[in-house]
Amino acid sequence: MSAFSAPADGALGPRDARGTLATVRRDPRDHWPEHARKLYVYLLAFYAEDDPLPTLAASWIANQRSSNTMKAYARGFRVFEEFAREHGAHPMAVKFGLADTFRMYLETTPTWVRVRGGRRGEMARSGMPYSEASQKNALSAASSFFLYLDKVSDDGLKNPFDAVQRPYVDPDYSPTPGYTEEEWARFLTVARDQHRVAAYRKRAYAMLLVLYTWGLDP
Repeated sequence: MSAFSAPADGALGPRDARGTLATVRRDPRDHWPEHARKLYVYLLAFYAEDDPLPTLAASWIANQRSSNTMKAYARGFRVFEEFAREHGAHPMAVKFGLADTFRMYLETTPTWVRVRGGRRGEMARSGMPYSEASQKNALSAASSFFLYLDKVSDDGLKNPFDAVQRPYVDPDYSPTPGYTEEEWARFLTVARDQHRVAAYRKRAYAMLLVLYTWGLDP
């Protein structure tokens, strides 16, 4: 008889019910989203099984509202965790002094990049320092983690990143250069009158006109 089968008389006794519950009991971590599970596995490589950090960090990621936020925070937290570990500190024990040092570290430290011609997966710290957007993400991730710890802690926990300054990222800035009015006029004229395939001229002109009207540079 399977764990979910009823006895021949159709009654399910107390022992059968307890046995059924025992077979279907699952680890709550099975419900974690992908980015939470990946962060948990990553942290287990550096911390003992009885260390609360992997579970708390993964739970914090799972607590975020969107997959994009989970991914961004998990990436930023890994940068913070590596920094704390390299400086001999447990991430959950970081105080303001080291938190502020993390800000300066992000501004100057080369990033990890793949070694050209090296072994598969070989990385080296030889890339450009973190961009201001990446700095802000890492600092926001670390701060969000401590806010989460404060919420789930019985005694409360001061956020060491409260007083750490973060780079200002202009929401209207884009590294992609825009086109001038003269360039747009030339594009539209070429699309309308000089496209190599005459049959495509009207369509190309209409598409570029929509992009220009809505301010969407191609």
